Amino acid sequence: MIACLLSVCIKVGEKRDWISFSLLLFLCNVMVWADYLGERSASNAISAVEKLAAVECSTKRDGSYITINVVDLVPGDVVWLKAGMVVPADGVFIPPQKYLTVDESALTGESVPIKKHRGAELLSGSVVQRGEGAMLVQRTGAQSFYGKTIALLARAEAKGHLRTILDKASKVLTLTAVGFAVFLIFWEAFHPVWIQMSSENVNIGSLFKRAFTLIAAVIPAAMPVVTTTVLAVGSVAMSKEHAVVSRLSAIEEAAGVEVLCTDKTGTLTLNILSLSRDEIFVEASHTIDQLLVYASLAASLTDPDAIDRAINSAVDMNERTNFTVLDYTPFNPVDKRAESIVRSKSGEILLVTKGAPHIISELVCAPENSAKRQALQSIIEDKARRGLRTLGVAIKRLGNEAIKTIEEASESVSYTTWDFVGFLCLMDPPRPDTRETLERSKHMGISVKMLTGDQQAIAAETARLLGLGDNISGPEIFRSRPKGMESDVAFREYIGNVDGFSGVFPEHKFEIVDNLQQGGRLVAMTGDGVNDAPALKRATVGIAVSGATEAARAAADIILLEPGLSSIITVFSLSRQIFKRIEAYITFRIHSSFMTLFFWWGCVVIFDYEYPTWVLVLVAIINDFVLMSCSRDNVPSSSKPLIWSMLQVSSIAFLTATLMAISLLLYIYLSDPRYGVNWWEAFGLERFQESDTVTYGKMPKSLQTSCGVWLLFTLCIQFSFHSCRTRNFGLIYSAENRPPSLIVLTPQILAVLLTLFLSVYWRTEWQVSSGPSMVGVSWGHAGITILWGIIWFIFTDCWKVAHCVFIWPYLERLERTWRKSHSETLPEEQRRRGKMRLALKTMEEQRRKRAQAWKRQRQAVMDSLRRQKLKSGNTAQQSTKSDGAHVARSSHP
Repeated sequence: MIACLLSVCIKVGEKRDWISFSLLLFLCNVMVWADYLGERSASNAISAVEKLAAVECSTKRDGSYITINVVDLVPGDVVWLKAGMVVPADGVFIPPQKYLTVDESALTGESVPIKKHRGAELLSGSVVQRGEGAMLVQRTGAQSFYGKTIALLARAEAKGHLRTILDKASKVLTLTAVGFAVFLIFWEAFHPVWIQMSSENVNIGSLFKRAFTLIAAVIPAAMPVVTTTVLAVGSVAMSKEHAVVSRLSAIEEAAGVEVLCTDKTGTLTLNILSLSRDEIFVEASHTIDQLLVYASLAASLTDPDAIDRAINSAVDMNERTNFTVLDYTPFNPVDKRAESIVRSKSGEILLVTKGAPHIISELVCAPENSAKRQALQSIIEDKARRGLRTLGVAIKRLGNEAIKTIEEASESVSYTTWDFVGFLCLMDPPRPDTRETLERSKHMGISVKMLTGDQQAIAAETARLLGLGDNISGPEIFRSRPKGMESDVAFREYIGNVDGFSGVFPEHKFEIVDNLQQGGRLVAMTGDGVNDAPALKRATVGIAVSGATEAARAAADIILLEPGLSSIITVFSLSRQIFKRIEAYITFRIHSSFMTLFFWWGCVVIFDYEYPTWVLVLVAIINDFVLMSCSRDNVPSSSKPLIWSMLQVSSIAFLTATLMAISLLLYIYLSDPRYGVNWWEAFGLERFQESDTVTYGKMPKSLQTSCGVWLLFTLCIQFSFHSCRTRNFGLIYSAENRPPSLIVLTPQILAVLLTLFLSVYWRTEWQVSSGPSMVGVSWGHAGITILWGIIWFIFTDCWKVAHCVFIWPYLERLERTWRKSHSETLPEEQRRRGKMRLALKTMEEQRRKRAQAWKRQRQAVMDSLRRQKLKSGNTAQQSTKSDGAHVARSSHP
């Protein structure tokens, strides 16, 4: 803005520099509006998370239920829950109802809904699936499970990686430009030649005008706009692959992801409980179809749970219609089995049961039959080791007795008459494309780690099926670190070598991601539930999978609209292409800034040459907006993660800028008649015409030189982009260096053609601004100028390749050594991480205490139910005995 004001306020001769003023004002407006629109579109993750919670609930106050706002709940309130309702606080399920079914998959990742009986703990954020009942509120707000999740999200937002790179590049270029400008002001103010020029033609204010205009032309003001455009176009491309980007800089960060931490349920697997026919064990006297029919007869058709749905979907319903269900008792945690009385078409009555495998084993094995008991137990243990959910099925044949209830059936036949049918195995199967997707991720240099709340055996079996590896760790390592891993460095290395984690809670996922990042890795995290939100927020790139909760979507940077991992790998591939486009533009922009500075320095210090400043501003703006088309450049993806190296970008930009600036200065020396070289005669062309109006200082004697330099300057900048977009030769195309797309070449060609015509047909009377005049060159001169630019582009490109092959490996080793020596965390960051770890440990301790209390309550409830059942059984036996004694006394007086 200062340069904009100076260009119009300070007169040079009789004119003001309205062209520079207009161009700089346009540039300032574009930058301000772009920043404003970007800030307005920013989202608040925490407010989106809070929308997930229930707004109102039915609470018992003064003996009756009333509807109040959730924020008004306090510990001690009684809330009435019903199907479809989000649990508003942490509490305990209380009488009179016996149980309700709750879906906690969004909190724990458990795919099977859980039955909550009296005394069971209910967590805020879970969803009531079936049933209704009362809950005694124990914890609300920040003390609840859901509140602690929000607290983990409410942390200071780290500056994006791309924003950090852009800030560093802008800062370096700005400071360099200011340094050059200050030097040139003093040089022009105190050098004898420039003192003579200033006293005869210009005032001292023009020095400051030129200095600030130079700074404005060099500072990459349009860099945020161009990079945002590249990212925005990339996000559109990702949306076509069913991935929505909520934070644009995450696209660039995804290109460098080295570790992908993924949830198991719903991401690696289908999140649909199904029967595995290959794992079914059936008794020799029965068939698999019979086993499935009997299991379905002991399942509910009207109100099935996840297990019943899996069984009913696998059975042939035509076979099931051969039986009529007379009575049905659902599964309960005391007996751990479900039973039903059925009648076949032939009139035979059967008692069918399915349940926990060890319970069914006890039913079908007589006390003296230890061999059969051991055989069944070995099958159960094998299935358990592999993480399979196993159900046993058994039947009693009651003949044609007139039995209609389970109570009658239990008294008719002894327990030894149970007939074992077989074991069913249930599992959440992997997605069909998951294994192939994991292979693709390995080829892309991405290590995949599975994070799940399921048991370790289930996690190990899933990892085995997917080829993830067998090194699965449990949550115990977070409570007490294993021997030899007491130090943070050893613990991070251990986490980096583990293939997956089982039984993890939100605080564990957060700590896993945090340790991986502290180890210097860029980490992506996928998830779909509230339990994943803190880790999604902490990860370098958080990815919410299809069907994710609002909490997960708010915490994520990328939201997938299709299930599975395949779209994630596509996102990584696209992000690496976008990274290359951004890297090419930033390298080019740094190159053009350095080239402008070196060229201007050479003009002032070596040749005492004042070049029109408005040309520099015009060329800088045109090039920035022309190269917005690089958002659609034809670049390949990469087979390895791409991570920013400012040293590599800066060294390439500095080298190529220096050589291109030398070509411009040599062109002035060879072309202008002042130096007497007159190389034009070697090409059969006339020398540049000398101007009678240029009589002061050491200014070039020809006004045509400025037009020739304008054309060459534009050519050098446009050619340089083709060199900056690859580390190989710019014009030799291959699989690693594809030719630029037509949408990139077209505006570049138009910019060169426009400059060509203006540099040929420019006339002295077209003095559009203050400063030196220009006169157009001939077509022959323009042709030689273009040839000169092409030769220097090839020469510069060869030096760039030599630098990348021979010099850069040495610089890379120095950069790695420097990063390693400066990898220690700042004290403020250490304090923040310490507070976070303390909060996580507190959460884990509270969760462990709640789990222990819940186990004691559950055991007390089960003992009470057993005593009641035993008491009722004894009462029935005593009643039977007294009736028998009465009959005996009546028969024998």
